[in-house]
Amino acid sequence: MFINKRAQMKGVVTTIIALIIGLVIGAVAMYAIPPRPPEGATTVTTTLPGATTTTTVTTTVTKPPAPFKGGTLAIAQAEDADILDPHKTGLIPAWEVFLCIFDPYIVLDENLVIRPHLLEYWEVSPDGLTYTWYLRRGVKFHCGYPFDASVVKYTMERHKNPETASPTYDIFLGALDSVEIVDDYTVKLHMKVPNRFFMTLLNEAYTAPVCPACIEKYGDDYGITNVCGTGPFKFVEWVKDEHIRLERNDEYNWAPVYTLHQGPSLLEGITFRIIPEASTRISELLTGGIDMIAVGGVPPYEFDRLYKNSDVTVGEAPYGLLATYLGFNLEKPPFDDEKVRLAVAHTVDRETIVESVLYGLWTPAYSPIPPGMRPYYNPNSKDVAPELNKMRAEEFLDEAGWKKEADGWRYKDGEILEVSTVVTAGEEENMKITTILQQQLKEIGMKLNIQELDFTGYINALQAGDYNLHVWMYGFETPDVLIFFFAEEMIPWYNYFRVKDPELEATIRDGTATLDTAKAIEYFYKAQEIIVNKAYWVPIAYPPQMTAWGAWVKGFELVPVRNNFMYMDTYIEEAAKP
Repeated sequence: MFINKRAQMKGVVTTIIALIIGLVIGAVAMYAIPPRPPEGATTVTTTLPGATTTTTVTTTVTKPPAPFKGGTLAIAQAEDADILDPHKTGLIPAWEVFLCIFDPYIVLDENLVIRPHLLEYWEVSPDGLTYTWYLRRGVKFHCGYPFDASVVKYTMERHKNPETASPTYDIFLGALDSVEIVDDYTVKLHMKVPNRFFMTLLNEAYTAPVCPACIEKYGDDYGITNVCGTGPFKFVEWVKDEHIRLERNDEYNWAPVYTLHQGPSLLEGITFRIIPEASTRISELLTGGIDMIAVGGVPPYEFDRLYKNSDVTVGEAPYGLLATYLGFNLEKPPFDDEKVRLAVAHTVDRETIVESVLYGLWTPAYSPIPPGMRPYYNPNSKDVAPELNKMRAEEFLDEAGWKKEADGWRYKDGEILEVSTVVTAGEEENMKITTILQQQLKEIGMKLNIQELDFTGYINALQAGDYNLHVWMYGFETPDVLIFFFAEEMIPWYNYFRVKDPELEATIRDGTATLDTAKAIEYFYKAQEIIVNKAYWVPIAYPPQMTAWGAWVKGFELVPVRNNFMYMDTYIEEAAKP
């Protein structure tokens, strides 16, 4: 069974008068939570005035099934989290878990429309340098600590504090100068420079309020033995490399307006099981050992079989927000030489990769940002990026001094053109892509050695620079994510490519800071061109946001920007399990 969100929506009727993804967020005037009608047949309409458009979203609120005994959802992940402190990681396995524990300030709904959550509404000065936030009252952390203005100030200052060593602060809070408490439920945020994406970025759990009392109490163990948020699920235990267990927050009564009910989740808990082998994840799903596989955890070759199985639901979220790329370590030969990188860029055959190992489900990529980031994504990126041309690749290597010998390999000063990469067992698609690249690079005389590591060793190798090239995937909603990967201050993480390009960095920051949409588009088009033409990255493919869950999992919707409210109306129909 297949569910495509482009064709089907359950429980939510949405009318879009004008939708511009991420465009109006940087200069939004004010949003307010409308009064919630009684559960039943009543309908509430929210009108959200933006800087240039008005978006009307109509949400039908329905009464959830009772009693609230929805069972425990078991989700399989390929890799374990590193830490569950949202300020100290940027890795997806951790984010998948703590997004259930923490509430963001705002949320993006199924249509990428911004909705209030822990903020009731806000105001932005015309120059984009001052935000006034009006906080939601009656919210509290799992330990009972109240959410108020002091928590907002504490959270943001901790996130930015160099002692926290957050790998994510620059993209989320890099533009923030200071936080001023006006009263218990009002704060002013003063910015160093405008950031057109600032409010959009606050949908991420990385920026969610954290509990000052628990951080003070548990110190370095916060995020390991204790995790305390305001979200619909509470941390119970973490058995490393086995599972992470969460339970329902029975006091939760502040879900966003577009969920089907306001109170606690129907689920009684969520357990994340760590299952590195794809075949085992599939087997566990088909036999009811798990209920769902995390996005990205189903190999492309398995989807055809799962489509045909009536006991399994395959879902795809709308909007392409993922990108897979090949990156280079610029601090190590031979990829410190742009000509060698360009040789690889002219060698990568995306169409063959997509058809042979990705079963045609992915889309060949030519831009470093995915199509869902419109209007910043350049639809003509194929005309800008280096084309498949192995003759030109050979010329670049000749110009760089690497000469092909009779054995088919290239040599320079008596040394063979030999490079290395690292992969991890949990990234099956990346392993297959890398294997195809190994064959393609051999055709131009470049030898690629593949080293398989466990997830910890894999991340350590990237940070230490113990590799030459690397295939990975990222997902995000806004194009300023590029600063994550290309700011010099982000070396070695997440700029593990060691790129130092002041022009590129300035271009990304200028595109983020301007409130002029046309100029922002121009800046991000330029950034895309720099990245591909200097071959810092070779974009490979855009993966779909697809996964699978048991047909006995009811009320679940796969949304384009995943958040904890995906699970609010979900429950397990135990009698339907295999």
